[in-house]
Amino acid sequence: MRRKLLKEVRVSGLITSLFLGFSAVAVTTVLPEAAAAQISGRFSAILVSGNQNVPDQTVASLSGLDLSQTLTPADINAAIRRLVATGLFSDVDIRAAAGRLVIAVVENPIISVVNFEGNRKMSDSDLAAIVTSAPRRPLDRPTIEADARRIAEAYRQQSRYSATVTPLVIPLADGRSNLVFQIAEGHTEQIQAINFVGNRSFTDRRLRRAVGSSESGLLNFLYNTDNYSPERAAADRQALLKFYRDRGFPDVEVTSGLSEFALDRNGFYLTYSIREGASYDFGEASVSTALAGVNAADFNRFVRLRPGRKYNGSKVEKVVEAIEEEATRLGFPFLRAIPRVTKNEADGTVDINFELVNGNRLYVERIDIRGNSQTLDRVIRREFDMAEGDAFNPRKVRQAESALRALRFFSDLRITTRQGSTPESVILDVQVADKATGSFNFGANYSTSTGVSGTFSVTESNFLGRGQRFNLELSYGETNKVASFGFTEPKFLGRDLAAGFDVYYRQRNRTESTFQTTDIGFSPSMAFPLSDRTRASFSYDLISEEIRDTIPGTTSPIIIAEQGTVVRSALRFSLSHDHRNSASDPSAGYIVRLGAEYAGLGGTANYAKATARAKGYFNLFDEAVIFSADLEGGALFSLGSGGSRVTDRFFLGGDSFRGFKVGGLGPRDNDGGSVNDSLGGNFYAVARIDASFPIGLPKELGIRGGLFIDAGSVWGMDGTPVGASGPIDTTARLRASAGFALYWDTPIGPLVFNWANPFLSVAGDETESFSVSVKTSF
Repeated sequence: MRRKLLKEVRVSGLITSLFLGFSAVAVTTVLPEAAAAQISGRFSAILVSGNQNVPDQTVASLSGLDLSQTLTPADINAAIRRLVATGLFSDVDIRAAAGRLVIAVVENPIISVVNFEGNRKMSDSDLAAIVTSAPRRPLDRPTIEADARRIAEAYRQQSRYSATVTPLVIPLADGRSNLVFQIAEGHTEQIQAINFVGNRSFTDRRLRRAVGSSESGLLNFLYNTDNYSPERAAADRQALLKFYRDRGFPDVEVTSGLSEFALDRNGFYLTYSIREGASYDFGEASVSTALAGVNAADFNRFVRLRPGRKYNGSKVEKVVEAIEEEATRLGFPFLRAIPRVTKNEADGTVDINFELVNGNRLYVERIDIRGNSQTLDRVIRREFDMAEGDAFNPRKVRQAESALRALRFFSDLRITTRQGSTPESVILDVQVADKATGSFNFGANYSTSTGVSGTFSVTESNFLGRGQRFNLELSYGETNKVASFGFTEPKFLGRDLAAGFDVYYRQRNRTESTFQTTDIGFSPSMAFPLSDRTRASFSYDLISEEIRDTIPGTTSPIIIAEQGTVVRSALRFSLSHDHRNSASDPSAGYIVRLGAEYAGLGGTANYAKATARAKGYFNLFDEAVIFSADLEGGALFSLGSGGSRVTDRFFLGGDSFRGFKVGGLGPRDNDGGSVNDSLGGNFYAVARIDASFPIGLPKELGIRGGLFIDAGSVWGMDGTPVGASGPIDTTARLRASAGFALYWDTPIGPLVFNWANPFLSVAGDETESFSVSVKTSF
């Protein structure tokens, strides 16, 4: 059909060219002013001519003419304008004849098909969602022009400023026409250079790391941050302001962000002009108010700005948020905290007084949501801590926008405000564009140890547009078989309560020891916040766990004695407190996580576990070098007579202890011959110190270097275990390793390449010098 339409355009060249002459520029309908000026008086009837699809009565009604009144030339001209404005007619004329009004119209053709030609970077369905012209609607020239501008704007958002859109109309029989938008997509305009003027405290290189845009580099086909867009340039200016204000410069100004087109017309040069101002530390902080009924002392506990610390705009903003949230709780929804800054030039400090004042009494009239073709309205609305009729709070709007972006459901998100039906009301316009939130994976592999295996998995984080998450995994091999399904509702009962469950069947060949396991389990769970930074979770495990396929003479007698099936009925609890400056890429702050597990609510397993982990971050040279210190440990206590099993105990190695294989350290049964099994331990402790730093490669590559040291041990078993090698050494023996790492933020996920040297080990430990893992931000 598409090829046929293009052929018809070429054959009908003259007709099409004439029409394009009108559709390429704004069309102004010339009203028959001279004729209309002669028409006045009273008329007995309205006659309609020239119409084929629109009924006579509809034409007369749309004209708005009232025959019971004396009509003036102005009334006639207004009727013509109303009819033309409907978009149904390309020409309208009104004349008088024998005491009657005759409305002569020329109808616009009806659109039969809307097609798009030349588009490769945007699909037909994406473009169809942009335009308003559609089949079975009148073909209106101004509407077509507006659609062409919308398409061009969509390509501009992709940094394709040379894209052109040409509308073509192919007349058909019976008053119908096909509409074709011919698109020349052009190429993306990239950023050739990013320059800064006026920066004295920070280098150009450091400021380039602070902005979202980047200069064109080697991997343009993988990244798009080097594609120019005015929106990204505006976001860069805000990022620079925040960067300076969070580092002690409250007076900073980014006065311009110039976008100069390169002489070869192949990109842009961005120049940001910066006036830094002086650097300050925090001085005294206080709260005051002149409002009756408001006690400033009720808000003093929220002012947590330490004198002598570097001024930080984000911390000031957090104090404002805390005060206004407390004010709302106390029944003052319109109270606003205005930070009044007093500079002390002599000692380089700023005193901040948070003045409590009455803000504008604005209410939310409604929240209009557009563009969500998949995500349900309620999924978007539930991220707003306000509803129709509530007091309008700009800070809550920003928080809702941040929460919506964190969902990662949308490729585009904009929240704007406009006046409602009264001066005291506000309408929130939420414009979104859904993006794909699911993934489908299928693979097959072969190895001499596991044979042929295949995997199939489906994950979706926005199931049916409801914001729900599910995952399905099927894996089948000669030794490993997995079938699992998980589902999570993140806003159970409309509250900030995540509830879900996992059902699974797993057969695993344990690589650290010579046995296999079969697990059949069901695990419901729930998680909820205790505060802005603290979260708790509960889960219950009901699992049939079998240790099988042990080999006498090859498997440790200790594991053979533990062979068989147990039913584990366990309750797990986790508590985490996250005080990092970023959950995905932290450079300061800390996170603490505590865990507890009790197995003994029925079933045959009977034990208690406790784990704890704390990790802190700090940086040097303005986040060029980021350090982290990580301390982790756990303990297992058997409550029954049978003692712990190998599947209950702790193991270290691999990602958890670099330089050693999984289960490569700790209690082991190794007779120097065929038996060499890791047994795990009832206790473990490990400390990790990491440093990451740039290694001189372009930022868009996303590659940083790192150094690390790991030290710790796994120890302890119930009783005095005796294996094929005799009594097992279960004492705590320190191990340590150090090495170099490469951190690479790839389009498929963050990867870590580790080269480790286990410089402190025990005879029998299994080491490895190189490993690849997925980066985690704990």
